[in-house]
Amino acid sequence: MNYSINFIKESDVEEVQDFIDREWKKGHILSTSKDLFNWQYSNKDGSYDFIITKQGNTIVGVLGFIQTAKYDKNLINNNVIWLALWKVSKQIKVTGIGLRMLSFLKSRVNHVAIAVNGINTAHPPLYKSLGYISAKLNHYYVTNNDSNLKIVLSPKGYIHPKVNKVGENWELVSKHNINNINIKLFSYKDSNNSIKKTPNYFLNRYLEHPFYKYQVYLIYGITPQEAALIALRLDEVNGSNVLRIIDFLGNPEILTHAGKGLQKIMIENKVEYADFWSYGISDEIMKKLGFKKVKEDESIIVPTYFEPFIKSNGSILFAFKDLTTSNNVPIIVKGDGDQDRPNQN
Repeated sequence: MNYSINFIKESDVEEVQDFIDREWKKGHILSTSKDLFNWQYSNKDGSYDFIITKQGNTIVGVLGFIQTAKYDKNLINNNVIWLALWKVSKQIKVTGIGLRMLSFLKSRVNHVAIAVNGINTAHPPLYKSLGYISAKLNHYYVTNNDSNLKIVLSPKGYIHPKVNKVGENWELVSKHNINNINIKLFSYKDSNNSIKKTPNYFLNRYLEHPFYKYQVYLIYGITPQEAALIALRLDEVNGSNVLRIIDFLGNPEILTHAGKGLQKIMIENKVEYADFWSYGISDEIMKKLGFKKVKEDESIIVPTYFEPFIKSNGSILFAFKDLTTSNNVPIIVKGDGDQDRPNQN
């Protein structure tokens, strides 16, 4: 088989979108929205974080990826690559094309770790064979004291978790002042997590997002010498609001002192409940905040998907490979990779 592997150019985007529509999913938003495709994969210098394999002039494989350094160039020495769309044509019977694209990527983009968020339930053995760890994100939720539950489903009389009302030091951060935050406030994150982020990362990933409206807050710990950043956004279905915690930067222990501020935000936004998908933050910390873990097979339904809305529990599996010798447990959240992107036009 004669084939070529290359990064795409702007002139390739339409052909790539046609491939996604045919081979991945008919009408997939990345096949129909060039604006979203460019937001996710294009860079300021005109390059794309997207690889294709061609047989002659025909695309037979694609591999999209997202770099943490895309959102802050100062992360280049701690860059994590998130695989975001990896597909080989069903028409191709030759094995190994997907791994060749991955090898091409790894040899040309500097990184300290490579990961994927939202893998098929059948794929963990494949990733483990390649040296990745693979597990599920934990789905935690907490209900608003001042709201009737319409989205969450549960048996009559079930007692839902409530926020622990301590800690109200939440400060709303804007595009204009986020870069004034002292990075030393997040020293814990730098030393204990494999996935490095910065206030500038939060600015470009969340506050500058062209499709979703995120809120970013600074949460102070017991002392003002340590703080955390948290990114939130609202989902709405049938007139009810849900608060999604999408990202977190800082010492997770700060969350144990953040309940009162979170409850205030839930009341202000008339939220039914808040949820948080994460891995690497202990159950004990989440319990102290007031959150409870959702169990997939339980009779309590806390919906995962809102675009389109599906009234059932779900799961998010990830795979992660750290190429350093730190052996730190990664903190992985829903905002990593492309798990929190629009799924409908």
